[in-house]
Amino acid sequence: MNIENLRTSRPQHRVLKSKYLFAVQVIIIAVFVFASTAVWGVAPQTGSTLEVTGSIMSDSIEIKIGPSVGQVTLSGVPGVSDGQVFTSVNNLVVSTLQGDDSLKFFIESSDARIVVDTWLGADSVSIEMVTLPGVSQASAIFSFDTGTGDDVMEVKFDSNVSLFDVAMSFTRLTATVETAKVEFEQQVPGTVAMNLLADEAFALGILFAHC
Repeated sequence: MNIENLRTSRPQHRVLKSKYLFAVQVIIIAVFVFASTAVWGVAPQTGSTLEVTGSIMSDSIEIKIGPSVGQVTLSGVPGVSDGQVFTSVNNLVVSTLQGDDSLKFFIESSDARIVVDTWLGADSVSIEMVTLPGVSQASAIFSFDTGTGDDVMEVKFDSNVSLFDVAMSFTRLTATVETAKVEFEQQVPGTVAMNLLADEAFALGILFAHC
């Protein structure tokens, strides 16, 4: 009886072992697929919202808005062809993920709505906005979430309009000091309405110039 019990137990042990190995292989494949999708950048557009995502590496991304209304041109986004143009964009959401990233915006438009999340790493973000000629009013709504890295942000406006509405918010996840510089050059007589919201962790400098 003891011999028969030993013989019947061996195949059962092999079946359990094969199931265990299969489960391990499935887990490894699932982790590999998740990691590969997290590395590469994407830029899906849903309606009028364009979402740009960097990678876990240190990216150098340049984004141009305008001069045509709703036109956005991307360069340096992993997985997206340099110079790819998107149209009918009213809202732009950018996440840089990990790495020490460089993110540059050049806006040639009278209306811009941008949300930036720099996640991890010591990142630099610069925005230069130039209003179009022949336009009397302009609007800019910028939101920055600088995550956990030591980031530097520079925003420059070159205004040729008589009325410019600006709203900007600066928030971060941890309490180390961030640096944000805002420069505004008003080329013609007019009114600038600027609403700024910033965490105490930000060293915020503002410079107004009237030419």
